[in-house]
Amino acid sequence: MAFLAPPLDAGAAQNSAGSVWFAPAANGVVKRHRTSYQRKRVVQKTSRYQSTRYLAPRFTGAEVEWDDSFDTTTARARRNPASSAGNAGARTGTGAGQLPAFGRLSRSRIGSRTPVFSKATIEAMQASIARYEYIVSRGGWKKIPGGPTMRVGTSSPRVILLRQRLSITGDLRQQKGRQRSYDAYVGQAVQHYQKRNGLLQTGTVNERTLKALNVSASARLAQLKLNLARISKMVEGIGKKFVMVNLAAAELEAVDFGSVRSRHRTVVGKTDRQSPLVSSRIVQLNFYPYWHVPESIVRKDLIPKLKKDPGYLTRTNLRILKSWGGEEVDPATVDWNDPAAAEFKFRQDPGPSNALGFVRINFPNKHAVYMHDTPTKGLFSHGYRAYSSGCVRIQNVQDLIGWMLQKEKGWAPSRIDETIRMGESKNVNLTKSIPLYWTYITAWSLPDGTVQFRRDLYGRDGVGMLAANY
Repeated sequence: MAFLAPPLDAGAAQNSAGSVWFAPAANGVVKRHRTSYQRKRVVQKTSRYQSTRYLAPRFTGAEVEWDDSFDTTTARARRNPASSAGNAGARTGTGAGQLPAFGRLSRSRIGSRTPVFSKATIEAMQASIARYEYIVSRGGWKKIPGGPTMRVGTSSPRVILLRQRLSITGDLRQQKGRQRSYDAYVGQAVQHYQKRNGLLQTGTVNERTLKALNVSASARLAQLKLNLARISKMVEGIGKKFVMVNLAAAELEAVDFGSVRSRHRTVVGKTDRQSPLVSSRIVQLNFYPYWHVPESIVRKDLIPKLKKDPGYLTRTNLRILKSWGGEEVDPATVDWNDPAAAEFKFRQDPGPSNALGFVRINFPNKHAVYMHDTPTKGLFSHGYRAYSSGCVRIQNVQDLIGWMLQKEKGWAPSRIDETIRMGESKNVNLTKSIPLYWTYITAWSLPDGTVQFRRDLYGRDGVGMLAANY
């Protein structure tokens, strides 16, 4: 039976026959993604760090990358993360070993120029809510049973349900091929669905993608309505220039004159060490900062690690102090099994192993959090990026700081490049602070009709566990 459309003024789009409804985003999916979903994505590494001592490490398939400098509980095996799309693949216009020039961000890299916090987003969400209300009124979509990973070549009754599910939300437009067959059209539709749900675009339906697909239509509608209220509240009185970190999406937008200047993947707080909501102003940048290890990380991560590996301090340039600014302590004299060891202060020198990378971004807040670079850049290639202890790590942060300093006297891009290259520790106070918002948005819409969803990472939406656990 055809899935009939609501009126066009409710935000829907119809085909020429006027009977089968597809969301506007689906109308361009085949045109935008003509290449086969199976085509291997080739990425050239062009990171700024190739000209400095901060080279991102390369890993073989057998090696392990720790997702946090002091996290001894979680390790992620990665295949060449330093050359992944999440690490450097968004860069354009530079060759290996070159420093990219600021201000050369292509549209394909940024994506939509419309900020999440904008009136255009509100209007698009209102149309999306009308479409999802119609979907819910028709019974939503059926749950797809669990089973083996579905990919091109799979033939199963589950594929029939998958096709129906993707068609309802406009991700699958083509109905060619056998309904039981997972063909190239389905592969492209799954990629499109994964892209707008913040999942790795594999074109296969694994457990995580299946859980996202099975979040009910009523839950998605509730997320749209809840986040419309969140966005509407933020848009009121917001300025023309600001930085927004969406914790649920692990993504940052730098907005200038109502348009996204750059967009960056981020790493945010773990579910048991959540990044807080913040409304503040960016006031200072620290190039090659010292890292004063927070007490919570000392107790939960560093001390347990040192009990097993005391040499870790020397390898990572960590120093023990009796107090901040006080006398340094010889690690050989410390009994790490003594509870008093956690009372010492720990400071990490600037350098390649520094947990803050080459820059820290400061803003006043009661939570003692900040934003920074990171030496573990492979994490940006993950679909799930909640690995930090509360602070936010930023991909391609040099583009962001270039934008922040573009009107600061004496801070031309060449000076930023030189500061990074020379490894010079330097503090820069901004003459004009920049508004900053750490927020929590799990659903929003683009002006072209594409509806974006993210998992309810911290369980703040109240729409069920399934929406939080994929």
